[in-house]
Amino acid sequence: MKKILVFVSFFFLLSGCTSEKTLVCTTTVQEDQKIDIKVVANWKNDNLENFQLETVYYLENNLTSKQQETFKSYIDESMSSWKNESGVKYRSSLEKNRLNLTLEVNTSNGMKALETFSITEKNSTYEGFKKSLEEQNYVCK
Repeated sequence: MKKILVFVSFFFLLSGCTSEKTLVCTTTVQEDQKIDIKVVANWKNDNLENFQLETVYYLENNLTSKQQETFKSYIDESMSSWKNESGVKYRSSLEKNRLNLTLEVNTSNGMKALETFSITEKNSTYEGFKKSLEEQNYVCK
């Protein structure tokens, strides 16, 4: 019995050394069109390791395919500065009346421009990150 307790104690001691957390936050914006935003942030030892920003624009039904493509091109162009940034992946796709955008950021690559994101600060903690998003009307789990 003592061996089991020692093993369990040792396991909890080791697992406590590396703390990994995932924060998932979502919001919906309703301006000219409905926009769903989801942020998935992964933390290790209270350091932001990476995050993914997923955005879905619900386009108006009366837009032609060409107008939807033009809107997608406009958004893609506005994101083009991230294409050459170390640790960043951007992709977009257009489905019927939906524009899906995904931005993945690996912060361990020392991304210089991380502070330009309004959802985080370079040295933010897990709780600070969560609080910042909740102040921007995100619901976090």
